[in-house]
Amino acid sequence: MIRRLALIVALLSPVSALAQAAGTVVLTPSAFGPSDCTSTTTSVNLSWTSSGTFLAGDTFSVYVAMSQNCPASATPTPTGTLLATGLVAASASGTYPVTGTLTRKDFLDKAGVVACGASTIHVCVQHWTGSGTGLSVKGTATGSADLVVSPASIPVNVTVAPGESALFVSWADGTDSAVPAVSYNVTAVSSTPPETHTANFNGRTNQRLSGLTNGVTYAVTVTSVSAGGIESQPSVGVVTGTPQAVNGFWEQYTAGEHREQGGCSGGQAGLISLLGVALALRGLRRRS
Repeated sequence: MIRRLALIVALLSPVSALAQAAGTVVLTPSAFGPSDCTSTTTSVNLSWTSSGTFLAGDTFSVYVAMSQNCPASATPTPTGTLLATGLVAASASGTYPVTGTLTRKDFLDKAGVVACGASTIHVCVQHWTGSGTGLSVKGTATGSADLVVSPASIPVNVTVAPGESALFVSWADGTDSAVPAVSYNVTAVSSTPPETHTANFNGRTNQRLSGLTNGVTYAVTVTSVSAGGIESQPSVGVVTGTPQAVNGFWEQYTAGEHREQGGCSGGQAGLISLLGVALALRGLRRRS
């Protein structure tokens, strides 16, 4: 009898674990900013995959809240506002809204955001199966997005190096804000002739700003942009750079491709000769 009970428990354990596991909800946008607290023209879209196996007739209920609570049973009821219930899909995946739009202001209001303060918005999707008194939660899906209302830190240690019709700009993240940067704006301004070039870059804190004029001196500043779309103050101090025509090895090689170069012929013959010398030197080193 004990062995039978142990076997039953072992067989049921994976099913129980699956029922308790949560699927994933993807929010679009993945972060919100202060402008979203009043925006009635931009929308929010949710998509998810439930942790439960789908059966024909299954439905979904969608909740949004400031606190995370997505129980894998009918009770207790998830914390927050019920956005929709009875949503029918053709698989364990679903979307909301099915038709129309959910404005960002309405979404944040339903989540309980107060005075557009920094917060994390949680979404809970319960996957229901059965009908009538036999209705039960078969799986769940959860997701979240941050409402970011502060700028990221002001970039520091900006350096500039010349390039061909470009400047190579590098910088470091400052320490005046704990909010991370998701992108950076690099701006180069010249007075003679008057030019302004700005480009937004994601990721790395070293980038190539192109489209500039060789021989013109530019003043370069960098700002950071937080997930909420808030731009920091520009980097402090005047850092200048002047794009220059750069003739590297490849430019020199192609420029002399069809003429003699002081004993080394151009074109393919010159390149083959260089390769032959390299191989000969390699052989001498091996024998020594």
